[in-house]
Amino acid sequence: MTFPSLPFLFGRGRGEPHRYVRPFALLGALVTLAEAAAVLGPLHTIFLFNSQQRSWLRASAPLAIGCGWLLWWLMMRLWRAPIDRAVRRHRLGEPLDAATAEAVYRASLALPRRVAWLRSGIAGTIGTFLGLTLHRSMGLPAVSVLTFAVVSFLHMHMMQVFRSLGYARILGRVRDELVPNVSPLRLFRDQYVARLVRSALATGVLGVTAIAAFAYFFIPINLQQYQSLETWFPFPIIVLTGIWYALARRLVRPVDRYLAVATAPDAPEQAARREHLALVAYRAAQLIPAKFAIATASLWLAAEVLVVVLSWLRVFHIDLENAGILFGEALVVTVAVALYEALWHRTTMRPLLVHVATHHRPRPEMVRTPLSMHYKMLTSFGGLTFFACGLSLFWSFVQYKNLATKYIQQVASLRLERVMADLRSLPARLGTPLVEAEVTLLLETEARDEAVIYYLPPSEAAGVVAVGGGKAGPPPLLPPSEEMTLRRHDRQGGSMELSALHLSGAYARLVNDEGRDLGVIAILYPGYRGRGSSIEGQIKILLYFFVMLAGASMGIVVLVVTDLTQPIRHLEQRAGAMARGDLTHPVIYLAGEADEVGRLTYAFEEMRRALNEKLRSSAEANLTLEQEVQRRTSEIERRNQELKGALDALQRAQAELVRSEKMASMGRLVAGIAHEINNPVNAVVNTAGPLAATLDELIERLGNLKPEEASEMASDLREMLHVIQRGAHRTKEIVQALHNYSRGDDDRLVEVDLHRGIDESLDLLRHHLKNGIRVERAYGNVGKIRGYAGKLNQVFMNLLTNAAQALVAQAEKQGGPGGSSGQKEGLIRITTARQGDKVVIAVADNGPGIPQEVLPHIFDPFFTTKEVGQGSGLGLSIVHGIVERHGGSIAVDSEVGRGTTFTVILPADASEVRRVRPDRTPNEVILERP
Repeated sequence: MTFPSLPFLFGRGRGEPHRYVRPFALLGALVTLAEAAAVLGPLHTIFLFNSQQRSWLRASAPLAIGCGWLLWWLMMRLWRAPIDRAVRRHRLGEPLDAATAEAVYRASLALPRRVAWLRSGIAGTIGTFLGLTLHRSMGLPAVSVLTFAVVSFLHMHMMQVFRSLGYARILGRVRDELVPNVSPLRLFRDQYVARLVRSALATGVLGVTAIAAFAYFFIPINLQQYQSLETWFPFPIIVLTGIWYALARRLVRPVDRYLAVATAPDAPEQAARREHLALVAYRAAQLIPAKFAIATASLWLAAEVLVVVLSWLRVFHIDLENAGILFGEALVVTVAVALYEALWHRTTMRPLLVHVATHHRPRPEMVRTPLSMHYKMLTSFGGLTFFACGLSLFWSFVQYKNLATKYIQQVASLRLERVMADLRSLPARLGTPLVEAEVTLLLETEARDEAVIYYLPPSEAAGVVAVGGGKAGPPPLLPPSEEMTLRRHDRQGGSMELSALHLSGAYARLVNDEGRDLGVIAILYPGYRGRGSSIEGQIKILLYFFVMLAGASMGIVVLVVTDLTQPIRHLEQRAGAMARGDLTHPVIYLAGEADEVGRLTYAFEEMRRALNEKLRSSAEANLTLEQEVQRRTSEIERRNQELKGALDALQRAQAELVRSEKMASMGRLVAGIAHEINNPVNAVVNTAGPLAATLDELIERLGNLKPEEASEMASDLREMLHVIQRGAHRTKEIVQALHNYSRGDDDRLVEVDLHRGIDESLDLLRHHLKNGIRVERAYGNVGKIRGYAGKLNQVFMNLLTNAAQALVAQAEKQGGPGGSSGQKEGLIRITTARQGDKVVIAVADNGPGIPQEVLPHIFDPFFTTKEVGQGSGLGLSIVHGIVERHGGSIAVDSEVGRGTTFTVILPADASEVRRVRPDRTPNEVILERP
């Protein structure tokens, strides 16, 4: 339920927020007309201003209204300034910054509320000013000043409810265009309470208007009673409204707590708390419409009871019968107001329910509400039935009362016309002007039955003459209300009713031939209640009839609601059972028909049958599939065993192949190493014989040697010992290098000296590096790293061997070892450096290089460019695996004719070194923290 949207008022399209001024002006003009009628009409009816008072009002009202309008214009300009600035920038195509967008957002929310209170305050101030002006200049009673202020403020504020609703809708569209990125949840948080309050006030204003219209047209309330109601009753209404607002704020606390968490910047960190609050807020939001409606109805009922009590205490001077009729009619209107308000509140809270259901997906059993469809339909239809029956009851009763009263007033009017004719003819018969004493005498003569005749002379000091009334006599007027009712009428005559005295009839103003006012004459008969017990039976029958009608209607409502909701409840139960897997019981409801609910039941039953068939087929298929899966699983297990055996064999073959490659490389080194060892060994062997001969000769000639000869023989001995020592040391170095290269500690992490490993590899390759190959070493300060020493030495050996072989092949191609004088000298340059947390080892040669088409495959296992029998193609593949195992990387840069550079990058701090676990294949590695 939303506020009506008129195309000419609120516009049709979007994208033009600058046009919101026109809807503002049109809506303001319409509401201003309603405000004038709501404020000026009651004031004019209550006070019946005379010509002098009207003159004072014409003189003072324009000034007060002009000042109020000027204040209104200034404040509207101030409050609309952020929106107007944003609109101008929007028309120029300029984007809005965050501060401007926030100002527009705040202004669009606050403006309707500010406008309502501003206009109400201005109206109350103007009313107070005009009342004080009449009080000081014209002697208006002080209580009338309060009436001026209360009517002006309260009636104006009632109209502001609809102005604020219209402004909020217009500004909402402007806000959507200017600030489209506002979170819907934040927008709901900032305006849902205001919407609840506005909807409650709007329905309340409509309800009060309906009650006032009924009382005005069907309940005889005189001006003094109306003024008392307008003056004093708003104060308890304000108190009750404050109680309602406090209760409303209490009811929305669960929603406020959820919205505060859901729209907070740290919302993701409060996920668990937000889920709990969402469930609580969802349950509260479902109950808010009903609770608000119950609170409104309860407070309205309290206000209606208060009217009866104050009438019984004669504060409002309303007799109990009229107060009771007013109470009953207000009770019926209260039910309608509560129903409308609940529907409006449901529309207001629906976005929150949709948000929680979409984002949090609560389970139905966790957010189950006592407001079932049965309850809602029973309440709505029952309230509607009560409203219709109650309204019919009061309408019939009022019609009966009005018909009886009209008949009595017509009889009284006919008799009054005859009496007035006799009084007008009396001066002609007496020959003297008509005076008050003669009027009184004639009326006393006329009072011969139950009719009561009142005569009010022009002078209030003369009092009221009352005659007639049968044996009981005329009832005295209850001052001041009944007498004032007669005296304040400016009309020449008409119908009247003194409800407190149960009298109805007619009155007329008596004027003699000279135009002199002789007062007012009223002829009244006992009203329908004054006829005794003769009408009580008819009234009781009327009441019994409507009680039976209401009971029968409510019974029909209960049966219809039960008939409508029971199949739906059955569907809910069966749907829950189906969700739990129970597809065996049918969904067809026993009393189901082919209406919408019946067709829905049949659709559910068809769905159940289809699901059951598919489930049965699925079960059979699952059984077959399970058997097939078992067979396939057995087959897969057998294949896995075969694959595992094959993998173990492959792993053993791979390990054996790696060892074979290493032994092959060692075999290729054997000839050179043997030559390297043979040289120092030959030197030792060849030196041992002369050394022994020299020693023998030295021993024989020890006593006969000359000093020169002894010195020469000692020098020869030292030279031969030096040769033996150098040969033995060289042999030890070669053996140690060969031992380090071939040692079996590859699976232990140790501190590795890279430079020493490179030097040992060069020692083993010395026989390959003598054929015109020069080695340059540029070692940096890299320290030691943690790794597998044997594996790293194998990396250096393979890289240096490839470089040396490339240079040898280049030398042979250019003319054999030693080559011509124009042959390019072979060069191997080894560089180490530290770069941050990495160690870089580069092995570069100026050999023939690697072709580009071969370069992508050099690290592939078994890939080689050598002739058959000269290489296995595993060298660089093993190097690549070892480097990756150490958490490093290897890169190659080669150019044909210029040389090749292999760059190995290893972690300097050795934070991550990978090792192969015994229970994994060589390709599966883990990280080992040193």
